[in-house]
Amino acid sequence: MIVHLDKEQTRLQRRKLLADNSDIVFVLFHDILKELHKEDKTQLSAVEVFLSARNFARILVSMNEATEGLEDEIDDLEDDADGKNDAMIISIVACAIIKAFAKAHAVSGYDDVMMAILMRWNDHPLFWPMLSGAARKEEERFAENKRNDLLRYELELAADDGKEAVRETVRSFVDIAQNIGSNATTQLLMVLSRFNDCNGHKYQKEVDELYEILKRTRAVLDLEITGNGSSTFNFNDRVSQVVAHADVVEKK
Repeated sequence: MIVHLDKEQTRLQRRKLLADNSDIVFVLFHDILKELHKEDKTQLSAVEVFLSARNFARILVSMNEATEGLEDEIDDLEDDADGKNDAMIISIVACAIIKAFAKAHAVSGYDDVMMAILMRWNDHPLFWPMLSGAARKEEERFAENKRNDLLRYELELAADDGKEAVRETVRSFVDIAQNIGSNATTQLLMVLSRFNDCNGHKYQKEVDELYEILKRTRAVLDLEITGNGSSTFNFNDRVSQVVAHADVVEKK
């Protein structure tokens, strides 16, 4: 289950994961996994952690009673791991992969599995550093305008599932905007405004709400800069906001 690669294999797999069809979960966790490796919190490279997590996620997704077998599977993962933190690190990335799989394939039934994984490790000292590290990367991608395509795709996917799914997705955009910086909110507003224009302005209320949130966020930021010369972002690092959209697991 745990993947070990030589240097050349690691290079090839990293390039594959960061190719045109890049894996968004790997991208979001890449920096924090490299940091943990550098700090000797794990001997596994970022690529080895991710591929191991994908193997673990595939096992859980393939089980009809994944919740029932989860504790045993994590125990097996700990038995196989060389480092004391490896099972925890792999499990958290696997949780994100399962979340991405569920969103990409519009399937339900994995919330209990994901929650059980989080509850198993929520007291671990690396739990919040891992989630906040991935969340920081997500914030950077918002600011760099790299998430627009993902957000558009999420709306289009919801549209295939009907009006209620679209409304729920649009509302989630507004909820997310309550806890992120102005640059990220601007990206949300750009995507939603375009989608609103293309759909007869059915979502004007939500667009207006996002605009008001953006104005408030900028006002607070201006106040902070005026007060102390620096700004701070309070990004919400819930797992549901860490993972954007990816098709990274094939159900066997």
